[in-house]
Amino acid sequence: RLDLSKNQLGPLAVKRLAASPHLAGLTVLNLSDNPFGDAGAVELAKAPWLKNLAGLDLSHCDITARGAFALAEALAPQHLVRADLNSARVTVSYETQKALAAKFGPAVYI
Repeated sequence: RLDLSKNQLGPLAVKRLAASPHLAGLTVLNLSDNPFGDAGAVELAKAPWLKNLAGLDLSHCDITARGAFALAEALAPQHLVRADLNSARVTVSYETQKALAAKFGPAVYI
């Protein structure tokens, strides 16, 4: 479990985090309340260890459909128990919510 919430992490910090070989065994990641937006979400989606996560909190990270879809492609539905993409600042479209629900069922909270 790694909690880096409320650290003002931007896209570059998330890119470096995603490239870390030390996170291969990580199962829960909390990056909530960081302003990295879609650029950071796209970088996070490149992390080879992302598919192993059971829990991912990206609430209030300014992620839109672009970032959500990048993450949906990278996450493994067989492992994921909960992914929180809720944001008071960004509204994810109904189409995006529907697509995520189709892949992950109730594991994704928007």
